[in-house]
Amino acid sequence: MKLGLQSTAIQRRAAVPAASTVAPDYEDFFENGAVGLHLVDGNGIILRANKAELELMGYSADEYVGRPIANFHADPEVIADILRRLMAGERLDKYPARLKARDGSIKHVLISSSVLFRDGEFINTRCFSVDVTASREAEAARLEAERRLAKTYESVSVGIGETDEYGRFLTVNPAFAAISGYTREELVGMTFEQITHPDDRGEDMARYRDQVAGRRDSYSLDKRYRSKAGADVFVEVLSSSVRALDGTFLYGVRVVKDVSDRRRAEQRVLESEQRSRDLLDALPIAVYTTDASGRITYYNEAAVAFSGRRPVLGVDEWSVSWKLFWPDGTPLPHKECPMALALKAGDELRGVEAVAERPDGTRRTFTPFPTVLRGSQGEVVGGINVLVDITDRKLADEEQKILIDELNHRVKNTLATVQSISMHTHRSTPELFAERFEGRLLALSKAHDLLTRRRWTGMGIGELLEQEFAPYNDADESRIVLDGPELTLSARTGLTLGMVLHELVTNAAKYGALSAARGRVQVSWAREDDGTKAMLALHWIESGGPTVETPTRRGFGRQLIERSITRDLAGKADLQFMPGGLRCSMRFEL
Repeated sequence: MKLGLQSTAIQRRAAVPAASTVAPDYEDFFENGAVGLHLVDGNGIILRANKAELELMGYSADEYVGRPIANFHADPEVIADILRRLMAGERLDKYPARLKARDGSIKHVLISSSVLFRDGEFINTRCFSVDVTASREAEAARLEAERRLAKTYESVSVGIGETDEYGRFLTVNPAFAAISGYTREELVGMTFEQITHPDDRGEDMARYRDQVAGRRDSYSLDKRYRSKAGADVFVEVLSSSVRALDGTFLYGVRVVKDVSDRRRAEQRVLESEQRSRDLLDALPIAVYTTDASGRITYYNEAAVAFSGRRPVLGVDEWSVSWKLFWPDGTPLPHKECPMALALKAGDELRGVEAVAERPDGTRRTFTPFPTVLRGSQGEVVGGINVLVDITDRKLADEEQKILIDELNHRVKNTLATVQSISMHTHRSTPELFAERFEGRLLALSKAHDLLTRRRWTGMGIGELLEQEFAPYNDADESRIVLDGPELTLSARTGLTLGMVLHELVTNAAKYGALSAARGRVQVSWAREDDGTKAMLALHWIESGGPTVETPTRRGFGRQLIERSITRDLAGKADLQFMPGGLRCSMRFEL
């Protein structure tokens, strides 16, 4: 018989067997079977279809029966192959095919079919259609998921490796190979312990053993790999387990991210921060930082020296100092100090002064320089304050003012002294005037030098005497004897006494003990207290010089000595012209 695929009404009517010829049991089996069943004649025309077949395809009997079976197949080559095989007498078992349902959807079916031959004549095919659409779609979805997973596995930028219970790699993706520097082939069979930095192996292996034993499901850690080239690679590792339904360990999955660049950047930041801290610690100026709420987060050692205490990080607020005051002595609350105002209102005060009191009660005057620190979005994240200790400068300013006032007073007195020296010296001959006037001015100048070296805070009586006797010191130290404690004279007293000693030394050098080879001058002094004030008693004794005669007139030198001690120093001076040498005793308030 020739197999045809045409469809005609005559053929349809002729091909359908009478229902009465079919036994009742078989009729029920055919119509109500759970699997789709249809009969096809030798021309490929559907002779009959049961309810399951019609429900599968969505057609009514009139729409389905009597039409070529090929009309309902999505793949012409498939139905052609099916009919060819059946005509050849083959039996089909679960032959996959795709059918077109009435709603346009495609149904995946497995066709099992055989041909009924009678006396060698092709009667019809008996085709069972099992709907496997859902399972095929699920399989397709599974395959697609596996394909996508495989693509992801191969393309992802993080390393992925599967390991057995001993930590041996079963498979790795390209990214893992790139991170480690080994090829995928080299890694398979190696353990992750082999490529781990020696210092990081113990912790990772201990955790993995716990994971394999079921004591933990997963873990993560930061560690270092030692690449094939010998370089250290910083990685983040997330290790998890894949287990069978009964909990048996199947394999481990290790996801590895190369964080070397980040770690190096963090290290550079830490090194930079450390350099900054070292720099701040080395500064001789007090520096401290706070967070946005004002809590102290850092201070250098200069801040400790300045405040006299070691602040408590994260507890102390606004300032490192124990107590604060304004320059006029008014208390300054910490929450109102310049650093607090800067953080709260952004008011970075400059040029203000404040006073910090230490726990021991001492105070330091300082100028703060608070600066607000902001984040990338402009938000306040903290502050830094620099405290410049100006205590010494303030004292120096006060001292300078006192010094200037003292200088003004001294200049007036000095000018008066010079005027007096000039008036009395000019009475001598022109030849002696220059010599005496210059000498007295030089004595005054030397006294000024001593005061200048001591910043006009006074001068030592010993150094004043040594300066005046300096031109007359020789190898015989017994000629000049100075005996007395070291006492500091005020600027006024020192200048006056300097002029007096100059007159005595000059007189001794020209007419007295120092003009003779065996002459001797002894100066002694002592501090005396009368209960209300301290007094200085000084005695000048000359010996071994020319015989002394009492002068017939009071010269300027004698007048200067007596007037300076009595008027300028409110003391007493007594000059005795003894034949063996001049003696002078003076007593005045220190």
